[in-house]
Amino acid sequence: MEDNDFGLIPRILDSCMKDISKDSTKSFNPKQAEVITIEMEEKLWNNGFLGNDNPRKLFVTTFYLIGLNFALRAVKEHHELAVDNFQFETVNGVRCLRFTENLSKTNQGGIRDIKKKRKSVLAYPNEIQPERCICKIYEKFISVRPPNKTELYLKPLEDSTKPIWYSLQNIGVNKLRNVVKDLCKSANFTGFFTNHSLRASAATRLFNCGVEEQLVCNITGHTSTAVREYKRPSVQQMEGVSRCIQGGSQSASQSASTFVTTILPENIPEVTTPAISLTTTNNSVVTTNSTNGLFQFSYRNGDKSINFSLPL
Repeated sequence: MEDNDFGLIPRILDSCMKDISKDSTKSFNPKQAEVITIEMEEKLWNNGFLGNDNPRKLFVTTFYLIGLNFALRAVKEHHELAVDNFQFETVNGVRCLRFTENLSKTNQGGIRDIKKKRKSVLAYPNEIQPERCICKIYEKFISVRPPNKTELYLKPLEDSTKPIWYSLQNIGVNKLRNVVKDLCKSANFTGFFTNHSLRASAATRLFNCGVEEQLVCNITGHTSTAVREYKRPSVQQMEGVSRCIQGGSQSASQSASTFVTTILPENIPEVTTPAISLTTTNNSVVTTNSTNGLFQFSYRNGDKSINFSLPL
């Protein structure tokens, strides 16, 4: 073949894709892992799908919190995790959990990656809901594993009365691949949920809280604008967009353009923290606290809640 012949290949493939796209029965429309919302996560905790009272549940909860807090990719990254990827460290008097990645999709250790830093993310403790704290969950998970095994995820044992809850056998790729899928199926969630849903959920929650794109990339490890795929608008934002088009009020315009509008009592002034601005509208239950260099926030409205901590 001549070099010119190779130049025809992309055009031929492009033409074939266009023909396929015209046929609705053959169109290429890859599924996108759906986001696990705050409300859905509340159901997982409140109905006992997440917790630490038995080996299987503790494994699933550890997997869930690690995937969510550190925005991990699909099964390969989970399967390659080792105890050495995680270390506890104290930051401004607060004991945090640090995750440092292995080689990844965006940093494969080649010549082009020499100047790239491996993703390293701190997870701060959830002091408002300690039973859901990744630091406490991970600490318990490590304490009931065989001490000389470096691989993170081991097969759960049945007996939770003994000090060791996990065997020396690693959990296989196929089992790990379905952790989030099986969890959401058990909770009767409808939709397409995979392990990648945890990464999508982390990025989407950050965007919806108004966190700057660069900070989101620090968590996800993205080095390009691909992170914007996770800017999935909420129902309230889409309603605001529709009302703007229809000549709606200024408040509708604001709800469409801002990433977070939190319901607070009207007599509480606006609170501003790094990367997040909380506005006031009407009555709900809110708790804020600043201790040990952290701003802690808890919002509750009926069965819905939002909790987070930020370094000051």
